[in-house]
Amino acid sequence: MEMMDKRSWFLRSVFALALILSLGFALYAFYYRDHPVRLILPGDGTDDKSVNSPQGPVKKIEVFFANNDGSSLTTLEKEIPGNTTLIEQIRTTIQTLTDTPPSQNLMTAIPQGTKLQSLFVDSSGIAYLDFSREIQQNHIGGLTAELLTIGSIVNTLLFNFKEIKGVQLLVEGSEIETLAGHIDCTKPFPRLLVVENK
Repeated sequence: MEMMDKRSWFLRSVFALALILSLGFALYAFYYRDHPVRLILPGDGTDDKSVNSPQGPVKKIEVFFANNDGSSLTTLEKEIPGNTTLIEQIRTTIQTLTDTPPSQNLMTAIPQGTKLQSLFVDSSGIAYLDFSREIQQNHIGGLTAELLTIGSIVNTLLFNFKEIKGVQLLVEGSEIETLAGHIDCTKPFPRLLVVENK
């Protein structure tokens, strides 16, 4: 009898978990359904494991680049040193975003000349990234391009570093209202910028 009760409890728990996950996925999809930039899931880009591969222990990351038509984000697998601090790993990861991707189907969404001047992560897991003025001055403008730039940075960090709970963008040491006039940047971005997966 006791065995039956345990089995029944286990089955109910599995059913409840499946229901919660289904509801969560549905709410997630509903929340992002009107977002103008779509995300292509990892594995759809061209892997780049051999270019500038670090020596010693490595950490594999998925870097979010823009498609060459400037309509969406896709990922490229890269390797960074795995035996460094979180701050050093984030700095290296951001550097990969400003590099020209090896695939002709991808391009960086970060404006030319942009430098990461400093960064820190607070006790709540918010990463503060201080970029040079070029991220605004050299931006091509437009809502979609702005989303691609922000999404490239935010998605790359949130996807690869479980310690990071949000990303706050700064320019020349100061908070900004928007990057290119459309998206509120006064608060940290707490989640991936996703609409649909096609």
